[in-house]
Amino acid sequence: MRKIRIGKLAKASVAAMLTVVLLLGIAGCSFFDKIQNRIDPRASILSAPELMRLIVNAINDDSMINDIYESIPESQRTDVSFSYFSYYISIIRQIEVGDSNVVEYEFLDSEENKVHLDKIYNKLCQVTPSATFEDTFQPFGDVRTVRLIREKEEDSDSYFYISFDANGDAYLSSAWIMNTIEVYSYMQHYFTMLTDDSTDVSKKTEGISLLLKNKRGYANTYSDEIIEAKARYTVDFYSLKVRSNPDQFILRSINAFMIDYEIPEVYSTDGKTLYPRHVMAFRSIKSEIEIIDDIPQMIDNNVITVNVSQGQLIRCGLDYDSSAIQRLFGKPIKMTVLTDNISVKEDDDGVETVEKKIGLQYKGIYLVFDAFFTGGSNDWIGELTSITLVQNSQVSYSVCDIKLGDAEESILKRFPMIEYGQYVLSYKSNSGKCNLEYKVKDGKITDITIKESEL
Repeated sequence: MRKIRIGKLAKASVAAMLTVVLLLGIAGCSFFDKIQNRIDPRASILSAPELMRLIVNAINDDSMINDIYESIPESQRTDVSFSYFSYYISIIRQIEVGDSNVVEYEFLDSEENKVHLDKIYNKLCQVTPSATFEDTFQPFGDVRTVRLIREKEEDSDSYFYISFDANGDAYLSSAWIMNTIEVYSYMQHYFTMLTDDSTDVSKKTEGISLLLKNKRGYANTYSDEIIEAKARYTVDFYSLKVRSNPDQFILRSINAFMIDYEIPEVYSTDGKTLYPRHVMAFRSIKSEIEIIDDIPQMIDNNVITVNVSQGQLIRCGLDYDSSAIQRLFGKPIKMTVLTDNISVKEDDDGVETVEKKIGLQYKGIYLVFDAFFTGGSNDWIGELTSITLVQNSQVSYSVCDIKLGDAEESILKRFPMIEYGQYVLSYKSNSGKCNLEYKVKDGKITDITIKESEL
């Protein structure tokens, strides 16, 4: 595999420079300005390196686009109009660092090329139904990958793709270019809907809802109300959490099947730190485009809080004593020592404090504490580590306004960004981590549990 370095050409006569462009391909900006007679479209086929040199020159200087387009024989750009060629090159120019020139390029060898295309194919298969590897790439000829190395990002790879026909001649595949433009335009439409300040929230929500309905399986899984809730949550997320402006979004990679954007600065759920996040889109064999934007469900301490009664709450992870619990729930139906003598400590006066794990059963709720009993008393103080709601006809407690027996959809209405059937939410605080889990049977919530877990 040979790296090809892009250099400046010495000044020469028009005829000499025309010979150089066919042999070396790349020239400075002034070169094409001096050409009076452009390359005849019926001229000999350009070799792959010659074609690639012209492409790189177009990437580096958009003022040369027209001359470069006409310098490529028609047989090597069949059905690729000038406008699509220009738009396609402008997209490639944005990859990684938009203002950084390509200083070197190299064709991957056959083994590396197969590995690279396999990665594209495998990512595609994980998201959307795909044909075999051969059938997936067949419309684009024999696809070869070219690594582009930019002057400001020499350790970061970006790629261009050249097709070869049955005769081994290199060409620009119109199908590859059109598919790439389509997936890019779809992503731009998505970002514009979310970030355009001139569009009101209701219009943004409506537009995102339409895109979500096109996601595979969404229309059959989620009601219109849930899809709208997901869309509204997405709009709010970009408004409240995304600090980067759209012109700061980084195009990390693109090809005929997928696009990967990085949003550099997004606020964490607690609003204290910034992190980068990726948004991708995939184009299926049926030409359907699906955006993968895994927006996190923002969680607050309501998920570890049980509404006991009007104005009274109980929260997993906090300390309580036996008298406080009795004021809230009364005398337990049953108290069980789950683990005895976890630890035993004796103070200077010889008074023992024994740590036990206890379970308290009440109507509608079951509580587990890491409790400490001092001096043989039945009174205790300890941390609430687990809450389980129990079906009871006389009393019903709720978590996030959701009760046992409620419809499954109530979970998705309250937490629109969790996936259907995946009803475990985690909350982290300074004192630890708790999981809230809803279990569902026949469309109804049968179990609600809040439990401490390891960080």
